[in-house]
Parts: sequence; structure tokens; C-alpha cells
Amino acid sequence: MNVLANKSQTTDDYPTRLSAEEWSDRKDLVVWTKWSPDAPLTQAQEQSYADNG
Repeated sequence: MNVLANKSQTTDDYPTRLSAEEWSDRKDLVVWTKWSPDAPLTQAQEQSYADNG
């Protein structure tokens, strides 16, 4: 949890723990490197993970 210094509220980085769920975009990458032929996934699989998580 992050505590805001100048406010008495807290924000939760995991909103699904709160009473009302909200849709949020992914903050972190799923694929961290460029695809190469030596990769364990096919290029199509890598692109699917990059697009859909």
C-alpha cells in the first residue's frame, strides 16, 4: 500500500482487494525482451503474451 504524504487516504496497488472491483490497465510488461529464434516460445506465442498478458 502507498500512503500519500499530504493526504489522509491510502491507495492500494491491488484494487481487487477492495470492496468494489475496478478494471485497470496492466502496469508492467509481460514480455521483457525482444523475440529471437532461440526463445522458448514461438513468435506468435510471444506476441499473444505481449498483447493479452
